[in-house]
Amino acid sequence: MSTEEILQEFTGHLDRYEKHRSYIAKARQKADKFSPEVVEKVILDHEIKSSTIADDIIPLVPRLESAMTELEDKHAGVSTSKDEADKRLEELQLRLEIEELDQEEFGEASAATQNEIQEAEETLELLDQQIGALIEVLDKWSSLADAAGQETGRTAPPSSEEPGESFMESADMVSDKAQVVVEDIDGSHVSRSVQVEDLSSVLEHPSQGPDEEPVMAIEADEAEIGPGEASIDMGFGDSQPQDAAEIDLQLSADSEVEVEAEGEVDISPAEDEVAIGTRRALLLYQEGTAEEQIYPFTGELITIGRGRDNDVQIKNDSKVSRYHCRVFRNGDDFFIEDNKSSNGTLVNGELIDERRLFGGEEIIIGETFFRFRIME
Repeated sequence: MSTEEILQEFTGHLDRYEKHRSYIAKARQKADKFSPEVVEKVILDHEIKSSTIADDIIPLVPRLESAMTELEDKHAGVSTSKDEADKRLEELQLRLEIEELDQEEFGEASAATQNEIQEAEETLELLDQQIGALIEVLDKWSSLADAAGQETGRTAPPSSEEPGESFMESADMVSDKAQVVVEDIDGSHVSRSVQVEDLSSVLEHPSQGPDEEPVMAIEADEAEIGPGEASIDMGFGDSQPQDAAEIDLQLSADSEVEVEAEGEVDISPAEDEVAIGTRRALLLYQEGTAEEQIYPFTGELITIGRGRDNDVQIKNDSKVSRYHCRVFRNGDDFFIEDNKSSNGTLVNGELIDERRLFGGEEIIIGETFFRFRIME
């Protein structure tokens, strides 16, 4: 498929995605005029549809990025050739000025170079248009996807930080992360990413002047860790400040941390540390058909089978067992487990005993088809 065809397909998907996101925004604006159940149903319908379209868009993103890279490389090559031709023409003009060449000789010698320059300029203009078109649609997709909390599939831009640069060296940096090993709620030791705020307003290093950047060294070693605590070297050496200051840090898992100047970290789980994950999930029966049914994942478990007491009952499929399988949540992750059914459970065409679900999988139970989707 050519770049033009990929771009055309991408643009078509993008227009449809934007339309469904606009319906969601408008439905929220009308929320005060309609019952919450109706508003939620309409929003959910377009969330599903836009998520389905996103599944079609994301695989095209790297192909467009690759095409843009090729165009940029070609642009650089043509630009270099044009610069060389410009210099050759300039040299001929100098030889004309010093009367090494007469006007006729200059015209003959420069004709091919002038044509080369003109062709290069036309090619560069065309490449600029093609690159601009790709940038426009990719940026539009990124903007829409970011607003919806949707993965874009775009390549992350390279870091501008120089190798070896300290996390406190950048003048406009006010926070960074450090890894500490702590005891988790189940008693196991895990590495956590700790958000370390700028402590310059709270602590002053003894060797620092008032205009110097704050210096902080954070160390963690599993051998030093006791239950519920971690050792952090704040960079004071043997000399500690007279007044012990408590600094609030934030764990990536939203645990609450208190740091004392003596260098001990007291970690206690926040109240919502073990709360059910916040990601929403859906099980779709006959997605995209008139018989489509939506089963929102509102708790920790959905059971599926022929029996009446299942959360999702499949009545007219003799290949479905009474208690066929279950989908369950573990934090923010989702899993499906077969209950030793007679005919098994298939995920994307493969028989499974248990499998983690990432969203978008086709689940076949007997002869009944479902689609599992995660709403970020």
